Amino acid sequence: MAGACIAVLFYGTPTSEQQERFARYITTVASSSERQAFWICGLPFSYSTQALNDDEIAQYSVVGGFNYSLVICAGARGVPSDVFLAMLAAKVAEMFSGQIVFEGGIPSYTSDPVALTLEGRTACVGYDLLSATYLSHWINHQDFGIPN
Repeated sequence: MAGACIAVLFYGTPTSEQQERFARYITTVASSSERQAFWICGLPFSYSTQALNDDEIAQYSVVGGFNYSLVICAGARGVPSDVFLAMLAAKVAEMFSGQIVFEGGIPSYTSDPVALTLEGRTACVGYDLLSATYLSHWINHQDFGIPN
């Protein structure tokens, strides 16, 4: 995949019911899907799930308790792919009470004090953890962008 990826962190391993719920959601928004690949408006995406390793668990321990992630990747770069990717990540985080990893942090995109102080952003060294609500607001910001 040539586009960006966003990881959504979870507390605990998703149950088979939760995984099925996510798969059903993908089929409702995608024009077509095949295993862990799907298309929205002709744009390709994929996803994978995995347990976090010990280094990742330590890295994200600022909030604590995360041990699983779902990573969604876009097949291309550009505003439409980036917006769809961010919307999917926000929905997944909302569905599973997760947090979104935003590599580089919001300050690498904007110096807007409103964006930097809006509730739902935890600043960390080298990345931010975002709530689904925060990411939904960020999508509408004039400086919107997502990391590669």
